[in-house]
Amino acid sequence: MASDQQLHTFDLEGYWMDVGQPKDFLTGTCLYLSSLAKRNPELLAPASEEYVNGGNVLVDPSARIGKGCKIGPNVTIGPNVIIGDGVRLQR
Repeated sequence: MASDQQLHTFDLEGYWMDVGQPKDFLTGTCLYLSSLAKRNPELLAPASEEYVNGGNVLVDPSARIGKGCKIGPNVTIGPNVIIGDGVRLQR
């Protein structure tokens, strides 16, 4: 690659880590959620939500969460996800 002059660089703002393995992806998710809690806490589900258990919970507005759920800490819920009643999710 170097001899073909195919190497390039670019600056990243913020934090980067290799998340090629599931355990690293989970670690990266926790770091990201902790960063959100400090820099943009309004993006996280408020602790006053009945389902939030321990903080750092990110829920897409299109997601639906059932009754009696306990979610967190360190959980992300993506677009159009449906979580049934009584589900417990945590890292």
